[in-house]
Order: sequence, then structure tokens, then C-alpha cells
Amino acid sequence: MYKKLGQTLHQVLREGLSVKMQVRPEFHERYGFKLHIVDIDPAYTLGQLDLQRRQTIEMLRREGLFDLNRELTLPPVLQRIALISSETAAGRQDFLRQLEDNRFGYAFEVTSFQAAVQGASAGPEISQALKIIGSNFDRFDCAVIVRGGGSRMDLSAFDEPELCSAAAKTPVPVLAGIGHDVDETVLDLVAHHSLKTPTAVAEFIVQHNMLFETGIIELTESVRQLTSAKIREEQLLLEQVLSAARWGARQLSRNAMARLDLSESRIPVLAGYFLKKQLLALDQADHYCQTLHPDNILRR
Repeated sequence: MYKKLGQTLHQVLREGLSVKMQVRPEFHERYGFKLHIVDIDPAYTLGQLDLQRRQTIEMLRREGLFDLNRELTLPPVLQRIALISSETAAGRQDFLRQLEDNRFGYAFEVTSFQAAVQGASAGPEISQALKIIGSNFDRFDCAVIVRGGGSRMDLSAFDEPELCSAAAKTPVPVLAGIGHDVDETVLDLVAHHSLKTPTAVAEFIVQHNMLFETGIIELTESVRQLTSAKIREEQLLLEQVLSAARWGARQLSRNAMARLDLSESRIPVLAGYFLKKQLLALDQADHYCQTLHPDNILRR
């Protein structure tokens, strides 16, 4: 029992946090006065944590940070991932395994940032990692914070104003998967997306990329269909032009043949008319010659 109380106290105690516990005083002639912890009231501490949580939310709203990260546009493909977690956290391994074993064969570039995910050092270390990521935001598509499961008290670091403010100000979308089903931390509220487990975060990333790929495939199919329809339309138009050209050529040929037949039928008539005209002119010239012949002139 005392060992369990000691573990609980170790999880709860940190600077600025109030605890309510029952102690038994004892005086020893060699070691002096000391207090033995008999019992701890977790409800009191959780009440303090809830008060801090509400104060953090009010501060973020007041400074215009509460919705800041969620207003960022999520890139169409999440491939360059900044991962914040403890190297020993089971959630980290679950996240990486889910990414590597994705059924679509997507490849990811994961850059790890070591940070404690519970205890007094969690808030400052995660905040520092977020600031480093923010200063190199062009290298990442998103930042991911993951950890394994734990008690509600283990989540207190994710209600700290410094950490939540750093997450809100991060210029890339922050995805949180800090391993809890019921409790909701302030980090969950300010993060771009919050999921229950590290595995769920990895699956969200895979599904997000799958939706983009599906959109590209659908767009490609739409382009193919539109191109095919346009080609068919142009082929039909070309066939209509060719048909009109063939009909026009036949019509021109028929008109030309009709004119030729007409000309052929008129040639004998015109030739006869021309010969008669020439014969008449010849007769007139002969008559004129006879009139002007010297014998006829002398005779007159």
C-alpha cells in the first residue's frame, strides 16, 4: 500500500501543484522528525488540474491562440513528419510500425525529436522541440506528438500553458495522439487534429494521403474521359467535313460535266452559224471584188 502511495505521489508532485494527503508524524531520536504518508486524495489534485486546464484555455483564447493551429491548411500529402516522443514510449513504436506497414506502400520521411512525454520535464522538452520544428517549418508537412497510455495525472503536462502555446504557434499542423480514450487535454483542443492513440494518428496520415491519391486517380480518369470525348467529337466533325467535301466534289463534277455536255451540244450549232457567217462574208467579198474588177469598170 505504501509503495503504491509513493508511486502516486511521485506522479502527482511537481512545482506549483497542490496535493491533499493524510500523514502520520513520527519522531526518531537519531533521524529526527518525519512525516509518513498514510493516504492521498487524488480528487483534490484532479480538481487543481482541472482549474489549471480552464485557466490555460482562457489564456489561449484571450491571446488569440486557441484556434491558431487549426486554421492552418493541412498539406494535401503528409510525408515529411516531425515526430515528438520519448524513444522508450510504446506509442512511438506503434506509430512508426503503423506507418511502415501501411497497405498502400506509401513512404514517409520521419524526423524524431526526443522529449519526455510525462513528468515535470515533459512540458519544457516538448515545447522546445516544437520551437525547433517551427524554425524549420519548410522541412516538415506536420508535427506529431505521441505517447502511450497512462493515468489522467500523467496528462497534466499537456495542459501546461507553455506547451499549449507553443503547439498553437507552430507554423505546421500539429497532430496529437497521446494515448487516452476519455480525458481531453488542452493540447487536444489546440492541435490541428487530435486522435485517441498513436496508431490512430498514423492511420489518419495514411488515409489522408490515400484520399489525395484517390483524387488524383479520379482526376486522371476525368481527363481521360474528357480527352476521349473531345477526340470523338473532333473525329465526328472531321467525318462531317470529309463527307461534305466528297459531296461537294461530286456536285462540282456533275455541274462541270453538265456544262461540258451543254457546250458539246452547242458546238455544231455554233460552228454552223460561224461557217454560214463566214460564207456570207466571203460571198460579199467576192461580189465586191467582181464589182471592182477592171473589166467591169471599163465596161461601165
